[in-house]
Order: sequence, then C-alpha cells, then structure tokens
Amino acid sequence: MSIKPDNILKNTKTLKGLQSEVQSINRVALSVDCVIFGFDENKLKVLLIRSDLKKYQSKWSLLGDLVKPEEDLDAAAYRILKQRTGLSDLYLEQVHTFGEVGRHPAGRVVTTSYCSLINIQNHRLKILDNELHWHEAESITDLAFDHKRIFDTCYLWLQKRVQEHPLGFSLLPSKFSLRDLKGQKVVLYFYPQDDTPTCTIQACNLRDNYALLKKNGFKVIGISPDDVKSHQKFTEKFSLPFTLIADPEHKIIGEYGVWGKKNLYGREYMGLHRTTFVIDEKGAIAKIFLRPKNKAHAEEIVKSLS
Repeated sequence: MSIKPDNILKNTKTLKGLQSEVQSINRVALSVDCVIFGFDENKLKVLLIRSDLKKYQSKWSLLGDLVKPEEDLDAAAYRILKQRTGLSDLYLEQVHTFGEVGRHPAGRVVTTSYCSLINIQNHRLKILDNELHWHEAESITDLAFDHKRIFDTCYLWLQKRVQEHPLGFSLLPSKFSLRDLKGQKVVLYFYPQDDTPTCTIQACNLRDNYALLKKNGFKVIGISPDDVKSHQKFTEKFSLPFTLIADPEHKIIGEYGVWGKKNLYGREYMGLHRTTFVIDEKGAIAKIFLRPKNKAHAEEIVKSLS
C-alpha cells in the first residue's frame, strides 16, 4: 500500500504563508540550516527530513528554520536541532553563509549553515517527524531549496577539517595536520585510557604488527583523554613504536564525535567510544571501525583495505 506525501507530512506550509512570514521581518529573513553528518560502520551519512513546504513536499531537506527576532544564530541552530531531532548534546560549528538574491522562493532569505559530525550509534534520534532519518552521503543528488549546494559546501568543509585539523600536541616536536601526511595512509585510533586491560591489548596488537602496518603504508596515531605524562609512561612500559596524542580537553575527540554516553552495568556516564578511522592517501576517510577487534586490530585494518 502506497502512502501519499500529504498523509506523511505532519505540518504542511504554503508558499503564500511563508512569504507573509518573510515580509513581516522587513522583507529580509535570516534562517539556519543544520547539516548533521554521522558515521555508522563504514558509511558516512547525513540527517535529512521530508520538506514541510508544499512546493517541495516530495523532496528531502536539511534541518532548518527561520531565525526568530529575539534569537542569535547559535541559539537558533541549537533550537532547530532539538525541535527536529530531540538531541541537545551535539556541538555545532558555523560553516558558511548563503545570501544570493533569488535563492529562496519566499523572498530575500540569508541562510547560515551549521555542521556536526557524530557517531550515529551514540546518538539515538528522539523525534522522527516528517520521515527524519539518516541517508548515505554518497547517495545525495537532489534536495529542496538550494540545500544540495549547502550540503556540498559542508561536505567539503568536513573533508578539509579531517585533513587540516592540528593533531600534534605535547608529544610531537611541532604541530602537524593530516595534510602534512598526505600521500600516506593513517590509522587514527581513539581509545579510552592508558594502561587499562582492553586498551593495552589493542595497543600491543598494533605494536606487534607495526611492521605489517608499515609495510602496507600505514602510519599509526593513537588519541585518548589522558595527559602527556600518562602517555609517556604507557609508551615506555609497553615499548609502543607509534605516536600517542594527549587530548584531555577533548578538542579532537569532540570533533570526531567519539565522546558520548556509555552504559556499564546499568550505570550511564560520559566517556570515549573506542573508534578507529583509517584515512587514505588523499586525506579522505576510507574506513571506520566502531568495534575494533582489539586482539586482531592491525590484521583487520590491513585486510579491510587490501
């Protein structure tokens, strides 16, 4: 049985109604669109919703709305995110402003885009109105309004951030970024804590198979919330041949979306989700391991990309 779009949409707007809304704000309106990327296993996805504007009712759109007169842009972005998804624990970063005349069918609208990257398994959607769900980023071809252009801009921004984000903290002679490693394959693995049983097993597997990883062109970098002193002890104790980065302020951890709610014996707490990103020679994410095989992690990395 097919479902007509009119039966799917919870709240349908008319173009006339939207035009009236725009004209009441000095004929120039501000809006915000949130581009929420998520990774799930080896797939990069984006969160889309069925457009609530009648003109585009069969098309998908980003999460957006007009900015209220009393709101600043950041407040509007977080309001829209919460109203559309029920999520309130994401970090949104302002990416770009789109202000071309004629870009919006309702009149003069200037839109600022916000972006976030999260682990889908750590952030369950609490609201699913208007068919809100995740779509594979590679499958996006046509969206409502000029949202395809906004999506493309944010996707390029995300790729650039992956390549250029400064990774070198205290253990490196100077700061460097993944762009400095372009032409190499990088294993960027996030782990919860130095010298704990599971983290030690994982680190020692990468150590014992370091020659195999190097032979296949991989450079290994580990990141955890531990401080530099802890990393030095961990490195010396187990003779780790690769770089460990201290990120106690969660600057990199937060941007890669690996910090979130965890559950241990019924107790919820915030912590790091063990995750490995494999980045190819061009600086793009080639593989994501959400549940690494700690006793055979190096082997699964090489096998997955052979």
